[in-house]
Order: sequence, then C-alpha cells, then structure tokens
Amino acid sequence: MTKKEINEIKSLFDTIQDCGILTLAGCYVDGEKKKVKTFNEMFYNIPEEEMYKYLEIFRKTLSGTPGKNLVDASFVSKDDGSKDLGKERGKGLLKLLRDTELKDEALLDSFYDKVIENYNYVGNYLILLIYQAYDVPGTTS
Repeated sequence: MTKKEINEIKSLFDTIQDCGILTLAGCYVDGEKKKVKTFNEMFYNIPEEEMYKYLEIFRKTLSGTPGKNLVDASFVSKDDGSKDLGKERGKGLLKLLRDTELKDEALLDSFYDKVIENYNYVGNYLILLIYQAYDVPGTTS
C-alpha cells in the first residue's frame, strides 16, 4: 500500500459516522499465551467514549512509514485443499473472516489461536478485528 492509500483509510477513523465499522471482535491474551477474554459485538452498540478510543487505536496502527513501521504481511500460498479451520492459513483464513463478517465464533477462535501461536511477545496483548463497510472511491468520466 502507498502512503496515500494508508492516509485515505486512516481518515475513515476520524469520526464515528464515517468509519463504516459494523463489527468489532477481539481477544485479550495474557503473558502465558492464554485467552483471558474474547468479545464480538456490533460497533454501534458499544458506548460512544469506547468507540472513540477504538478509532484512536485504529488510526495509530496506520501511523508510520510503509516498509518501516508498517510492513506488508506475506502469506504462504500453499493450499492443501483442506477446509478444516485448524489448517486454514494466511489469506484463506482472512478471507473467511471477511466473508462471515466476523460472525463465526469458531473461525474467530481459530484466528486467535494462530496469532497466539505465531506472535512472540512477552506480556499481555489485545488482538482486534473489525468488519468495515468500505466503498472504494471511483472516478467518473
């Protein structure tokens, strides 16, 4: 992604009305890599002050320079033909999460497990996912 594309997405998180976030899901993980709490709720059902805190988090995650603080994620493209959630990898898992609009709890748990398994960090952390309605701007002739 280019800096211009990142800034365009980042600007969506300036106001609650413009963000287009429909669903917020997450998992809090302790220092022993155990799931402490998971949640999955409609974004507009959470208190307004929490909404602003989440928008601030999302803006901060998009701060930085592409290739430096912001890195492209590479995925293994090998597909073993399995539809087993435990074996779903990379882009396939992300596409399934998107297609289910974060409503499939088993799929979310599988994603959290994969992150916990592969993310090496000492201490507690939060995994956050959003399902967002985003309309790609087009040009008219």
